[in-house]
Amino acid sequence: MTVTANVEDALSTVGVTVPDADAAANFFASLLGANRVVRYPGRVSVPIGLSGVVDFVSADWPHQPPPRLVDIGTNHLCFTVGDIELAVSYLDSRSDVTVLGDVIEVPEGPIAGNKWVYFRSPWGDLFELQQWPEEPGYFHETQARLHHRREDIASALLPTCRGLDHTGYSVPDLDAAIAR
Repeated sequence: MTVTANVEDALSTVGVTVPDADAAANFFASLLGANRVVRYPGRVSVPIGLSGVVDFVSADWPHQPPPRLVDIGTNHLCFTVGDIELAVSYLDSRSDVTVLGDVIEVPEGPIAGNKWVYFRSPWGDLFELQQWPEEPGYFHETQARLHHRREDIASALLPTCRGLDHTGYSVPDLDAAIAR
C-alpha cells in the first residue's frame, strides 16, 4: 500500500454523471464552499483543494429509481465534517435533500469513533457525511496516518464542512476486489 502525505497530493479527478451538470456542480460547490465552477464543452468542473477536481457530465437518465448504496456499481462522494449532527440538521432543513437514516458511530476497530450518514442529492445521487474523531482507533495500532483535515471551510454552506474525504464504489465481493 502507498501512503501519501496529504490527500490533495493523491486525488486528481473524480467524474460524476448527472442529469444536469450545471445544477449538480452548483449544488456541490455551494455545499463544499468552492470559490469557482469551470465550464468546459461537455462538463462542468469544481476545483477542490490544490489539485483535485470533481467533473460533472450531463447525460440522459432513464426513468428508474435512484441507485441504492448496495447496488453493484453505485458510486458516492463523501464530505468530511467537524460536527455531523449540525451538518445533518442543515441538510434536514433543505427541501431538496433527503438524509437516509440516523448517524451511525463505529464502536470499535481501526475507525472507532468515526460517524457517518448518507443523503440523496436533489437529482438522487448518494453522498455521505463523515466525522472523524480526534484520535481514530488505528492511531493506537500504527504510526501511519490518513490525512484528516481539521479546519472548517468558512465559505461552505454545509456547516463544519472540511472537504472531500473519499469516493466509494460498490463491488460484489470486497475481498476479491482487494486481492486483484
